[in-house]
Formats: sequence, C-alpha cells, structure tokens
Amino acid sequence: MFKIVGELKYETKYGMSHEYFRAFPLDCGKIFLAWSIEDKLHYTFFNPEDNSFEEYKTYDNTFLDMVKLKDERILFFTKKNQKTPPEDIKYWADFRLFRKLLIEKYGEKWANKLYLNIVIYDPKKDDFSKAGNITVPRWRHAKPLILALNDGRVLIAGGTDYVSPRIQFPILSIEIYDPNTQKSTVQGDLPAELTS
Repeated sequence: MFKIVGELKYETKYGMSHEYFRAFPLDCGKIFLAWSIEDKLHYTFFNPEDNSFEEYKTYDNTFLDMVKLKDERILFFTKKNQKTPPEDIKYWADFRLFRKLLIEKYGEKWANKLYLNIVIYDPKKDDFSKAGNITVPRWRHAKPLILALNDGRVLIAGGTDYVSPRIQFPILSIEIYDPNTQKSTVQGDLPAELTS
C-alpha cells in the first residue's frame, strides 16, 4: 500500500519535469533529493524515520544527470556554458562548430545542454566543488549511459553529437571518469550505437 507521509515545499513559477529530479538513499538512512528548475539546483534530505523533509537549499547551477559515487558523494553533469576548451577536451574543433550551429539555430540556452562539466556534492560537508569535465561532449537529448563502478570511477558511454533535430551523429566512445584525479579518459569504442 502507498500512503502520503509528508510534503516537500518549494517555491517555483513552473512545473517540475521528472527528467530533472533524482533521489538516492544514503548510508545514514536519509534520502537525498535534487531537482533542477529556474536555472538552479535545489536539494534536500528526507528522513523516513519521522517522514520529515529538511528545508531545501539551492546551488547556482542546473544539472542534466547525476549519479551516486561509491563514497556517497553525488556527481552532477551540469549545464553551465563552456565557451573555451578544457585542456583535455577531445574533438573540440567539432564541438565548437556544433555549439556555433546550436546558437545560430536555437540561441545560447540550447548550447548549454551538453554532458561536459562535472560538479561533485559531498552530503557530509554540504559542499559543492567543480570536478573537471568529461572528454567527449555529448548532447543532452540522447543521454549517454552513465554507470558508477565498484572502484569509485564512473563509466560514460554512447550518446550523440547534434546538428539539427533530424541530424544527430552517434558517439561510440567509452570513457571512464575518476573523481579522485578529476580526469576522464577514453577507453575505446562501442561495437554499436548506444543512445536513449
């Protein structure tokens, strides 16, 4: 049976899409909840022992996706704009053209919707920190596969590059991001297209 046990109160002018809402149970027994709306990341904790929500907080960024790491930190792929190339970015020339096409057709807002920049949240310290970037930019609307590995690293595979709503090129590369070094390394290519 399901029953209503509490209510999360937050202020917004808009509805909240399920795409930008995530929840993860933590070892302490609480549940971490985060959602993106109005260009901010909102987050709180739910305590199932007394069915209570903590007062929600905000972070000045929004996320495309997130995954819980082995050490219980939360990795976010954020939507901040990237106008200059990270030193280790792969295919930046292609990405720069890709971004230019997006801006010309849809404006700056759409050029932000890329899997690229990473921010990590530590729930024990209640602290966000910039944590590098992945190596191959991937378009938001064809999500790559993202898996937290048992050794603490994160696997990112598949996705697409974007030219127009009808023209998208599959990305076959597989890369592994290490939150300790904040580096992501391409490991090889998928044998077939992987998009979602």
